[in-house]
Amino acid sequence: MQNDRNSNIPRIIDRLVAKNWVDRSTSDVDKRETVITVTADGMNVLENANQKVDVLINNTVRMSDDEALQLNTLLQNLREQE
Repeated sequence: MQNDRNSNIPRIIDRLVAKNWVDRSTSDVDKRETVITVTADGMNVLENANQKVDVLINNTVRMSDDEALQLNTLLQNLREQE
């Protein structure tokens, strides 16, 4: 089994650039830094994915706004106890 310690992030970014979903540039402040910007096509993909996730959640999780608010309050209380 190969233990690859190199990050897979550059390969993922390469694929996103190839699909024109992000642009890659070099930082003006620090030339060692790479700046990744989501393109208009990328934003369209994200918005479409968000809409599909919203539909899935709305069809799967059935609760009223009041119940969702109550659940959120309970979860927040749990987080504060950590």
